[in-house]
Amino acid sequence: MKIAVIGTGLSGYGAIQYLIQNNLEFDIYDVGERENLEIQDLKKRLKNSDSKFWKKEDISLLKSFSNFKNKIIRKKYFGSEYIYKNLSSSSKNNVYIPYSHALGGYSNVWSANAFALDKKILNDWPEESIPNLNDYNEVIKNVEYDEESNDFKNLFPNLKSEKSKKKNSEISEYVFNKLKQINTKNFLSGKIRSLINYNDKTKNSCNYCGFCFTGCAYGSMFNTKDEILNFLNKKNVNFFNSFELISFKEINGKVHLSLKKKGEVNIKVYDKVFIGAGAVNTTKIIAKSLSLYDKELKIKYALSFVIPALFNNKFKFKWPNLNTLPSNAFVFKKDDFKNWIYGHISETNELILNYFKYFKIDSFLKKFLSSLIKKIFTVQIQVGFNEKFYYSFILKKNHSIEIERKTLELKSISKNIEKFVSDRLSKIGFITIPFFTKITSLDDNYYLGSSFPMSKTKNNYNLDLIGRPFGFRNTHIIDSTSFPSIPSVGFGFLCMANSYRITKSSLSSV
Repeated sequence: MKIAVIGTGLSGYGAIQYLIQNNLEFDIYDVGERENLEIQDLKKRLKNSDSKFWKKEDISLLKSFSNFKNKIIRKKYFGSEYIYKNLSSSSKNNVYIPYSHALGGYSNVWSANAFALDKKILNDWPEESIPNLNDYNEVIKNVEYDEESNDFKNLFPNLKSEKSKKKNSEISEYVFNKLKQINTKNFLSGKIRSLINYNDKTKNSCNYCGFCFTGCAYGSMFNTKDEILNFLNKKNVNFFNSFELISFKEINGKVHLSLKKKGEVNIKVYDKVFIGAGAVNTTKIIAKSLSLYDKELKIKYALSFVIPALFNNKFKFKWPNLNTLPSNAFVFKKDDFKNWIYGHISETNELILNYFKYFKIDSFLKKFLSSLIKKIFTVQIQVGFNEKFYYSFILKKNHSIEIERKTLELKSISKNIEKFVSDRLSKIGFITIPFFTKITSLDDNYYLGSSFPMSKTKNNYNLDLIGRPFGFRNTHIIDSTSFPSIPSVGFGFLCMANSYRITKSSLSSV
């Protein structure tokens, strides 16, 4: 059987993992660009030395990563910059969506929201389309996974059920215990679960260097790019670099792929194809393949915003000797939202320090400033599926694309949620500062998809429960394009598990 996987991001990884485990031969197609040489050299220098001895000029490069102007932290260092290239389009109001266009794509994850999702979280998905615990466990079989059993277990089932190996700061543990005091039926808190190696006996373990938001110089965060490059050493895997999928069709059950390389289109024929090119690219590919010209397609997204907060932190200022990813999270339900909303709390990190010019002042002022900065926390909120948050995507007959963002009632929705969170956290001593709330730029949203949702309904605008477009037998959409809705949490992990589920279901009966 001839099998092809399109894409090497999180969704591609899920399919590849199943194929590797079952010793199936397959081909991978990917655009294949990687990070530039400057970033590769920087990573090499940092990785080969203790963070205490990093040079000022290298730290300066890391600092430049903070991007408050664009209101979102760009996952730029140690990963490809191609995900920030604008999609060529004739978009209205100069709106663009970043899209995954490189080896690994969004793979250089921060790994801080690796929650396996119970059907109570995915309550608007057909039950047959929800990955089970085995799907989650299989995609992390050979990967470090850090979790701790807590009040989240009814919504986010435990996988490995081991005590977390992460060395949390005193203030993080203090906040965790405070949050437990305000738990209710509809407000639950607990520890973050992550795809990060905290086992200090291995060379790529977390080094507690204080620069987590750049990616990881030591390779402790799960990265599909590194994993997939390892897979390429296996005899049953063929990797084809610099190919872009344009469209697909099926003739007598055989999948014909139109693949472009250096301007030349090649036709390749397969028995099974799994497409994980990223939500925007995959939407474009499906629209071209089904000739859905001048039709509005809705690419849904999760709203994200950050609220600064003050908290009376009496513990010592520990930066940089800590992991700066959030440790504590919470989920809650409100009467006017049918889905759970997610939030996490971050203590002082390098982004806050950079914002206050901490790196540029002398040692005396640093000591004074640190006593203030350690009291500054950030609360990030993610609001999942809502019919009011989407991009209107239209493929024109000349193959240009029109994209227009739809943000109906955006401010009133965010203010409503912000007030609820502020009132709840005030009960344990947090003073939020709504005036400085940052709504992430809608042109920089990572949680995208659901343009061709899996459904029991059969038409050109839905996929079946194993990701097949209407009328197709052997073409499977495995990325977030197929999601029936966008969850507030666990997006990347869900991409991996859902892709694994689709690949397994489609091949187990063959």
